[in-house]
Amino acid sequence: MITFRSFLTVLAMVLWPLQGLADTVWVKLPRADRTSIDALLARPKGAGPFPAILYQHGTLVRERGHRGAAEAGYDLGAILDDFSGLGYMALAPVRQTPAGCCNGDAAVAEGVALSKAGARYLRRRSDADPGKLCLIGYSEGAMVALWSLIEDDDFAAAVVISPATMGGQRARAETRGARRLVRSGRIQAIKEHFAIIVGGSDTTRVRRAVKRYAVQSGARAISFRGDHRSFHKPRKDVDDVVLRTCPR
Repeated sequence: MITFRSFLTVLAMVLWPLQGLADTVWVKLPRADRTSIDALLARPKGAGPFPAILYQHGTLVRERGHRGAAEAGYDLGAILDDFSGLGYMALAPVRQTPAGCCNGDAAVAEGVALSKAGARYLRRRSDADPGKLCLIGYSEGAMVALWSLIEDDDFAAAVVISPATMGGQRARAETRGARRLVRSGRIQAIKEHFAIIVGGSDTTRVRRAVKRYAVQSGARAISFRGDHRSFHKPRKDVDDVVLRTCPR
């Protein structure tokens, strides 16, 4: 028999994703080829202009879609609402590269293009401060963020969270993965202030890559408790890094 307490627990689990989306809306993000892509936008209360964050999501959203990722515990709406609670307008383009074992290069290339499109979109909004744009990426999105910083100068700062190495059998990248990035030394070209976060229980491959990124770029590498999936939800320790790194 289901008790009243059990009912409330199940109800909370069902409503939690909806609560995360309460102040978040879908927008159409124009791309360079004159098509558009869906993106989530969270906006703080007030008139602005607000500092802004462009968030590049992990592979799970690309593979399962926004709703499927939320059901698996990775809710973009909750993450963007958390950033808006810190005073930032937050935008998350949803990449469309299909799921696959070996299309990581295409996914990163799409993400880099969307970083540029997202920055352009935010700069054109009267309620966003064009001089205070920050790029945040997680997992595959963190690799997107690194390449975006290398190839463009659209952002004032960045936070890179548990960057996927993209060298395995899921979204493997030949030219834009961790191995090629380290060997090329191109990370040294990043001029923007950025921080790298990694989980203390993350994979050895990810932790080793983060150390190399930090050495080559001079960026600060920060280790927090938790594994790769622990960054699927808002975290106060990550928020503290965002507030210290991103312009306010």
